[in-house]
Amino acid sequence: MVNTRISRNEELLLSINERIKANEDLRQSYQTDDPEKLGLLEKLDALEAEFYDLKDEVMSLAIKNQNTESYNLYVAEVAPLVNEIDDLYSNLINVNNLEAKTENEQNEKDISTSLILLISIIVGALVLYVGLSWVISQLISKPTKEMEKLMKKAERGDLTVQSTYQSKDEIGSLAQSFNEMLSQLNRLVKNVRDASNQVASSSEELIA
Repeated sequence: MVNTRISRNEELLLSINERIKANEDLRQSYQTDDPEKLGLLEKLDALEAEFYDLKDEVMSLAIKNQNTESYNLYVAEVAPLVNEIDDLYSNLINVNNLEAKTENEQNEKDISTSLILLISIIVGALVLYVGLSWVISQLISKPTKEMEKLMKKAERGDLTVQSTYQSKDEIGSLAQSFNEMLSQLNRLVKNVRDASNQVASSSEELIA
């Protein structure tokens, strides 16, 4: 019975030793400056050092054929110590998982914020585009409508109208040409009126 316990004890020690070695390899590759994690790692270092001391003591007792004492030491101190080491590694894993979850949530929040900002920029650009389009259309349509009104007045015989629109664009050139045309028509009408008056005066003199 005792020999069976010893054999089982040795198997457990070998399995635990492999687990501790794997944890140590992970520990050596693990870098952090987080105070909470550093605290857990310091506890792990202390417990693992204690484990190796107890493991050597268990094996030493077994070599001396003090099998019962070896088994009792394993059950009383080594097994609980290994469970405590496993619990600390579980806590460290939980801390890492929580940190990863928090970072992931923050990344999702940043993405949402960036998306909202991008949509706001696009909406702002569209509003600006629509506003500029309306202003440009007003700048074009307003003088065009004014020119249309002036032309209708001129068509009805009012040759005194003048466009006040001044610009270097095509509508400005049209307004200038319109004003020059009306000026020429006014001079032509004046000349015709003067000529008619002269003819009338001459006719009256001849009759007299």
